[in-house]
Amino acid sequence: MEYRCAWPLPNRRLHLLLAVMAAVGTLAGLSHAAADPAAACQASKLHHAGRYVRAVLSCYSLAAADKAPVDAACGSTAETRLFHSFARAEGEGGCTTRRDAAAVRQAVDHVAGALGNALRPDAPGSACSATKLSAAGEYLSRTLELYAKQRIYRNDGRLSQGDSYNAVRFYRAFEKADAEQCETTKDSLIVLARLEDLTGDLVETLWPLSALGVSFDRPVGWHLNPFFLVAGGYVELNNFSNAYIHGGIIPPGGAVIDVGEDDRPTPSLTTLAKGEARQEDAVIDSTLDVLVSGASALEVFKHHTFREDGDLKMVDVYVLHRPVRYRLRLHCWSDDPVDHVKTFEAFWRSVRFAERP
Repeated sequence: MEYRCAWPLPNRRLHLLLAVMAAVGTLAGLSHAAADPAAACQASKLHHAGRYVRAVLSCYSLAAADKAPVDAACGSTAETRLFHSFARAEGEGGCTTRRDAAAVRQAVDHVAGALGNALRPDAPGSACSATKLSAAGEYLSRTLELYAKQRIYRNDGRLSQGDSYNAVRFYRAFEKADAEQCETTKDSLIVLARLEDLTGDLVETLWPLSALGVSFDRPVGWHLNPFFLVAGGYVELNNFSNAYIHGGIIPPGGAVIDVGEDDRPTPSLTTLAKGEARQEDAVIDSTLDVLVSGASALEVFKHHTFREDGDLKMVDVYVLHRPVRYRLRLHCWSDDPVDHVKTFEAFWRSVRFAERP
């Protein structure tokens, strides 16, 4: 597994792009052509979802600046624009999802309310909280706009540079706000975690993974890392809001599930598993023949000595589905008291394969 670079380092996900392009396990079938109606619809919805986020958090920001309650009319105007823009996108045809404006509104409103309460705790508001709420809206809006452009035309350099630029703007805004009189301080990482989870949820809603040939039940408390998906069709879920540490290492208590595919021939799943274990310098502990969505599969339990005080536990499930081979993978620390293997088993048992449109 290639580790993702931890923010807020410069080019925080640049090496991720290189890993995705070089990886064997990537989901094929992503369309980035402007003529693709499905891509155009998804891009439009991502763009307008970002505008809605910015508008809603702007309502909260204005209220904080005025030390007043959030204006209901402000939010209502943003909601109307969201529904109208989604209806227009669906009216042009080609959408793989429909009538999802309500789901977007609900997800955004829930996080906006939580951030509003967190940044204005037991206080009427201030210029500081107003700045932070505005910065949060700008960050998520710019990120979704970046993903919308990537959906139409893939440009990994633009994606990496834009991602880093958005992060720098976000951190600088919070740093500047903290220098003023604030109700809360040093909360940029907490706020960013909520924004990262929301971004993953919105992308998962508007860019359905079923269109890539696979669907599943996402574990409670886990979220899609959308950067993998827009960078090249690689599905990653994690339970720590993408907050890798020390240059890209899974944090204590964290775990990662990813899904990839490969259509290259291999003698057998067992041979493939042994070959990948050698490449990873991992030790195979046991294997088990299983079925995933009725397809033959091999579950491989292995570990890699990553540090003196702990091993990295890995569980791979290789699945043969028609001519395609999927790899479902779990990474976590062996000394973690949480049974992530049980969560992973429930995950892979929920996997369903579908024909791509």
